[in-house]
Order: sequence, then C-alpha cells, then structure tokens
Amino acid sequence: MSIDLSMPWAIGPVLWVATAAAVYGIFRFSFRRDGMHAGALISALGLLAFIAALIVHLWRPAADHVKVLLVAQIVCTGALIFFGRLLWSVQKQARNTVAVTVDNPKIIKGILAGLAFPVILDSAFYLWPVTSGYCHKLSGSYSISKCQGQEYMFGLHDLPMEIYFGVLLGAFGLSVTICGVFGLCRNIFGAKRGAVMPVIDDRAAD
Repeated sequence: MSIDLSMPWAIGPVLWVATAAAVYGIFRFSFRRDGMHAGALISALGLLAFIAALIVHLWRPAADHVKVLLVAQIVCTGALIFFGRLLWSVQKQARNTVAVTVDNPKIIKGILAGLAFPVILDSAFYLWPVTSGYCHKLSGSYSISKCQGQEYMFGLHDLPMEIYFGVLLGAFGLSVTICGVFGLCRNIFGAKRGAVMPVIDDRAAD
C-alpha cells in the first residue's frame, strides 16, 4: 500500500486543516464535559467524513461507488449517534428532555428534510459519478484551470472526495431522521397521543 504524495492530493489541504480543527473540537468538548453541543457534533461529523475518505483512498474497494457511499454513510451515522449519546451521558450540565408531540408538524418536516439529504445526494452521485480525470473533460481553458485550482485546495474529483462530502451531508441527514423517528416512537409508546412529554431536570433529582 502506497500513498501518492504528488499534488493535487486525493484529499486536499483544506480538508486536512478542517480535520485538525475537528479533532481539537472533539477533545475540547470531551475533556471539558460540555455535553452534546452543536460544535462537538459538527467536529465528530467532520472527523468521521475524513476517516471514511482516507480509508477509501488507501483501500480502493472494488465495489460500486454508490454502494461504498451508502456503507460509509450508514457506518458513520451509527458512529455519530453513538458519539452524541456519549456526550449526552457525560455532560456536567442539567439535561432537559425536549418536549415532543406526535402532532407537531415541525417534527415530521425535520424527519423528511433530514431524509432528503442522503436521498438527493446519493441520487446525484449515482447519475453523475466523479472521476479522477474530471477537470480535463471540461471545455475551455478557464474552466479547466478553475477546476484544477479547486482540486489543489480540496482534493481530486475522485472517490475519496465523493465519500467525504457524501458522509458529511448524508450521515447528518440520516442521523437527524433516525433521532426524529426515535423521538416520535418514544412519544407514541410512552405517552398518550398529542400529550407533551414532561421536561426532566437532573438537578431536581439531586
């Protein structure tokens, strides 16, 4: 197994810097026990996307690119939910259960919007798969140079980049959908239809 260090890289310098920031964010939120903040989840999602892209770059699976993308999204979605649950369990602040009602249209809209992310993204990658020679297929010197400039910053238009952005958006959408469905199911089976779940404050138990 060898890594091609010639420029442009398969995973560009911008994504390396973003991953370094994500690692810092994860350790910062974990050691400070700040809980399940948006910044921590975004950091975890960015790190997962980079790990998935790097594995695909080194491994180069023979399976179809859409199948690889779906597997990466599912695995990273599970890891993201696990990480969020871990942050939720170790945070120092009082944990408040969000009030959820079955007949709240915002919950349904959130689930559908989250599901739309991976569906639209995967469909786009299925119809227009990326290739390593993408820039040279464009017409016009300006378009080619602009495309190559983007590759020097973000990486080649290749499978690793497809996986990176596919995980970044797809895993986010799947996580929102799964958490929304779980919240609705817990509300349906744990309370009467249309009744608001009580807000739980850990400080009251202490």
